[in-house]
Amino acid sequence: MAIRKKKKINPKYKVRRATQIRIIFVVILLIVVINNYNFYTGIPVIGNLSNGGIVAELENDIYYIKYSDGVYRSKFFKDKKIIDGQVYSMQIDQKYLYYMRDTDATTYIERIDRYGSGDEELLATIQTDVKKFYINEDYIYYVKKGAKSGIYRLNVKNLHEENLIQANCDDFQVDSNKIYYLVQNYLAIMNLDASEKDIIINDNLSNFIIYKEWIYYTNNLNGDLMRVNRIGSERNTLINNKFINEFNIYDDRIYFYDNISQSICSISLAGKDLKQIVKVNNKNTMINITSNGDIYYLEYYQENRNYEYTRINQEGKTKNIGMNWRVL
Repeated sequence: MAIRKKKKINPKYKVRRATQIRIIFVVILLIVVINNYNFYTGIPVIGNLSNGGIVAELENDIYYIKYSDGVYRSKFFKDKKIIDGQVYSMQIDQKYLYYMRDTDATTYIERIDRYGSGDEELLATIQTDVKKFYINEDYIYYVKKGAKSGIYRLNVKNLHEENLIQANCDDFQVDSNKIYYLVQNYLAIMNLDASEKDIIINDNLSNFIIYKEWIYYTNNLNGDLMRVNRIGSERNTLINNKFINEFNIYDDRIYFYDNISQSICSISLAGKDLKQIVKVNNKNTMINITSNGDIYYLEYYQENRNYEYTRINQEGKTKNIGMNWRVL
């Protein structure tokens, strides 16, 4: 019986085969990364602050509120908790994450190093029911209620506070170096230093968002979604009798909760092309949107009687947010 000689494998073949395996592995890894990568631009979606400010982003860092558990920083596949407890109205710059916190009817504006490596820093203690603020260069703009009602700004470098206007302000937005503010049924405008005040419109306004050349708002009597141009000379009704409670705007579409269909829907800026995105069980959905178009909202799950933040794409498909995202 002949003995077969063991065939020798060319060392060059071994190297070539190992290289092919590594290439296949890298391709698979790239496919996984691309499918999970979110392509954030870091451009803020202004309507987020009108809806609780539950997410903030910078480059490819996403900061999200995990209900009462705290705030997590998510990058690629890793999450890191950087704040304990319930906060809201999150905003970020190159160095800090800013946010609000409530304790015993008192509101605190605080900040922390964006990587969570330092201690929380208290910037202001106020009484307010306008649960948002705005950062513009070295100033934070916010609303106080009570005996000293009005719009204020705080210099973050020296913590000097300045009262810009004394009024019982119900809502406001800082945009294009102007302050738009709502007092009773009047929507007014002024410069950042409170000069050159003017009234834009008198209507039953609530929940207004400025986007490009229009101011979008809900009518607090019938829930209609409306818009008026920045000088108040043209006004349109976009949606009738939907009892809209909150909305957001992204990429020339309006996202809102429809009380009738109990769904998150979207329409064009002109009020056309209505699309139903997803059915939800909670009308106070706090719709937030990141710059890649993902929609974040607060959902209520009847089976375990819990609220959970959920992320979907613009077609309503649920997406994984991170290992620590879901509120259990």
